[in-house]
Amino acid sequence: MSVVILCLSINAHSTEVLDISNIKDKIDLLSHLEYHTIAENDDIYAQTQLADERWLAPQGVKGNLGHSDNPAWFRITLTGLDKLKEQTYIRLNYPHHDYIDVYYLQQDNVIKHFQGGDQRIFSERPIDLRIYLFPITATAVNPASIDVYIRVASPGPLMMPLDIITYPKAADDERAMYLWGGAYFGIMAIMLIYNTFIWLAMRDFTYFLYLLYLTAAGALQFALFGFGFKYLWPDNPGFNNEVIIFLTPFMQLTAVIFVLKFVDIENTGTKLDKAIGVTLFILVTLLTIVSLSLPYATVLTLGHIIGLSAVTAGIYIGIKGWVRGLKAARIFTIAWLANLIFIAWYLFDITGMVNATVIGGQGIAIGSIVELALLSIAFADKINQEKELRISTQQELLEVQLDTNIKLDNKVRERTQELEAVNEQLARLSITDPLTSLYNRRHFDKVYIDNYYEAFRYKKSIAILMIDIDHFKRLNDLNGHAFGDLCLIKAAQLIRGNIHRPTDLVARYGGEEFIVMLPDTVLTDALNIAESIRKAFVSTIVSEGRHSEAMTVSIGVHAEIPIDRENWEKLLKDADDLLYQAKNNGRNQVAIAS
Repeated sequence: MSVVILCLSINAHSTEVLDISNIKDKIDLLSHLEYHTIAENDDIYAQTQLADERWLAPQGVKGNLGHSDNPAWFRITLTGLDKLKEQTYIRLNYPHHDYIDVYYLQQDNVIKHFQGGDQRIFSERPIDLRIYLFPITATAVNPASIDVYIRVASPGPLMMPLDIITYPKAADDERAMYLWGGAYFGIMAIMLIYNTFIWLAMRDFTYFLYLLYLTAAGALQFALFGFGFKYLWPDNPGFNNEVIIFLTPFMQLTAVIFVLKFVDIENTGTKLDKAIGVTLFILVTLLTIVSLSLPYATVLTLGHIIGLSAVTAGIYIGIKGWVRGLKAARIFTIAWLANLIFIAWYLFDITGMVNATVIGGQGIAIGSIVELALLSIAFADKINQEKELRISTQQELLEVQLDTNIKLDNKVRERTQELEAVNEQLARLSITDPLTSLYNRRHFDKVYIDNYYEAFRYKKSIAILMIDIDHFKRLNDLNGHAFGDLCLIKAAQLIRGNIHRPTDLVARYGGEEFIVMLPDTVLTDALNIAESIRKAFVSTIVSEGRHSEAMTVSIGVHAEIPIDRENWEKLLKDADDLLYQAKNNGRNQVAIAS
């Protein structure tokens, strides 16, 4: 069992002083603390009498102290409590410590005592959260300062993401965690439901093993997030540890069985492959059976070692399948490699080899969801390959029985479909500008004439925006053609971002010139749209590497209700003349007919 007692004191000792009066959102607390790991009396009053030389400077203290058989103590001085503008808390942002006791003292007298930990019922926590918040309050004796002692006892890793935080920031952080948890379990639920239907339809035992693995992983993460203790067993202290130490090896057991069945190691593996598979199966089976009778820390340590070995073995098996040309093995290998990376990060995090981070702390969850999603794809791909193989075999037998004319007809039909698909692709390419993905001038001219005729028929106004990037040649010459192309792409995005109706049309008209057609639009509305486009360019900086430029545009706007259906070219010319009027008047402006 690991024991941590954090001592935050102001009077009896020459501790480091931390003024929290000007706290904005939160202050990292652990980096300010002095500490020691002397295994002596952990009575709260005994710590106030410990000599100053027994305390170490806080340099190098991480958010994770790893596993320790000795208690660790911390201390600091807090001031400025009487100037706090928000309700403020000491937060221990980790839900899996057995016992947590928080004492507030003044003049070496305990004035407040809070309790928490998953070996106590959930309702004993001062704040109803899956993590721990302890309110900081000023007192009548000395409202400016307070002594705080925090005792943490846990058999697992000494994860100590400790900070002082305001209520709004704590609420925002918890909402973000619930959003992440909701997304995680939502994705897991979707995969579970989807693959359950597939299993019921196909009755493939490998799919059942995948579902078992998926369920075990989700259940373990539900406990690790702290949701299990909060929502399912809040009145069963100690059960949280039992759930975690059982599900840790059980999830690995389901994963090993699934992998062995997925790759069909009995028929495709070498003797070495089979030996590795059998060894892993025996180890995780034994660990699952004895998990509840072994110490918590032992199960976690063995589980991490075996889990890392199992994932490494999975990558090895996947690579071998990849080399043999199995398509599904590629996705399978990538899935296990992604999981290995996040597991390694998580292990480095909880053992204190690296500074604790949010991603590191959630490494198992992130790795599992990436892995399970990719495995689902690999599984579906494998089923499709088997299905395609069966269909291919049946087709070959059928073709033997068909005469030559039917086979020829089938081939002609296939070639026709391929040709139609190619023609459709060519048609799409023929109307699209390859750089900006906007429509090209040829497509614009065709659609514009049709819309002009329709405007003439129904006596509706049609508007044209002619847009040109100012000084584009200078920009291109100074920064290179690659940066110029980037500017054209960004310009297309800015223009298209201000055009919202499906009937409107944006096209690259040539070079740095763009054109917008707005059917059923009067001049004032067209002017508003043009101004929004101009302002979007003014507020945008295009950057790449050491190049950074601002762009402006000149825009000519004209609108009319056609009185002659063949007068469509004049509208374009009028808009173009107005464009040059805008340029002659100084650029970065919109010109309309007076």
